This record gives sequence, structure tokens and C-alpha cells, in this order.
Amino acid sequence: MATGYVFHEQLMWHDTGSSADMMPPGRFVEPGRHLESPG
Repeated sequence: MATGYVFHEQLMWHDTGSSADMMPPGRFVEPGRHLESPG
């Protein structure tokens, strides 16, 4: 039996919610920094 490793940049995205953002994250829009959270 073999073990595989699947990786794609989209699998690493973390969405903290779109809150007040203009465009919600999707297939071609990476989640941005949360507007209501400093950092």
C-alpha cells in the first residue's frame, strides 16, 4: 500500500469570514486579512 500527499495553495487558505469585505472568498479570490481584526 502506498501513501500519497496532496497539496494545493487553496488548501492552506484560512477564511475568518468576509465580515465587511467587498468580495467573498471563492475559487479565484483568496481570503484577505479580516478588516475588523488588527494584524
